Amino acid sequence: MKELEGQTISILGLGASGVAAARLALTKGGDVYVSDWRTESSVAARGDELQALGARVELGSHTLERVAAADTLVVSPGIGPDAPVLQALRARGLGWISEPEFAFRFLHGSLIAVTGTNGKTTTAALTAHLLRQSGVEVGLGGNIGAAFGPPASELALLEPAPEWFVLEVSSFQLADTVDFRPDLGVVTNLAPDHLDRYACIDEYYADKARLFLNATPASRWVLNGDQPEVEALAGEAPGARFRFSVNGAPDADAVARDGMLRLGSVGEGGDEALLPADELPLLGRHNVANALAASLTAHLVGSASHAIAEGLRSFQPLPHRLEPVGSAGGLRW
Repeated sequence: MKELEGQTISILGLGASGVAAARLALTKGGDVYVSDWRTESSVAARGDELQALGARVELGSHTLERVAAADTLVVSPGIGPDAPVLQALRARGLGWISEPEFAFRFLHGSLIAVTGTNGKTTTAALTAHLLRQSGVEVGLGGNIGAAFGPPASELALLEPAPEWFVLEVSSFQLADTVDFRPDLGVVTNLAPDHLDRYACIDEYYADKARLFLNATPASRWVLNGDQPEVEALAGEAPGARFRFSVNGAPDADAVARDGMLRLGSVGEGGDEALLPADELPLLGRHNVANALAASLTAHLVGSASHAIAEGLRSFQPLPHRLEPVGSAGGLRW
């Protein structure tokens, strides 16, 4: 369907997310203008590809009048909020959206959004793996990186659309959301980060909190039950809350206790053992938390405990994330 026919879409940035947003907009019939300050050969090659598809491309500058004339403006996450072009747009009272927000408007399926300071990529990839183990069709992508999945706008072009989408979303992406609303949102943890971009930690957390911006009573949230700041992030947002804990919290819905990963009261049969923690292929206590978050999310979607356990055992560590490379001298490297 040509939902964007007759509309102009301006896209700032010719990185992976900008190119994906441009392709989506062109497919939907939009009049697309893309600009990027960079002019190096790799950027020019991406611009040439988009021009061949019908986009208007400008390198070396952002012509303000062309940017401001758009019906919709999509800004890549690498462009900081203090960039001159955004300051100029702000002075005119104009706003913009992020690429996942743009893609969300064309996603035809249920959405799981994973955010947090650490563990997002592993948790998102593991969640998708567990769902696939259960026979669920899944599209994995977002901020997860090209090696693991495409930007959200590429997922929006999948035909047929999968039943579920799993998106990793960063604070930079959440900052520019308007209607973005996951059916199931996951917050892995919170810690100070990106303070080269944010004036203070409260600003960083405020962007993370936009995950809950459009919550409804039907929303479901998987939260780190060991961090009060995660609970505070959710505030008074409506929806059902489910918690995971590596500290054995008695009221957690997924918990590490007595050397076992377990699903708690969310399961119809009550507390269920998934597998011993030492059978998890992922190393480190933080990965136990990631595994609990992913297991709880998959279970809420409908995955059976035995399928989750099988998926946990078969999941391989992601490259460069405590990835085993060999053994020597009685040590694992």
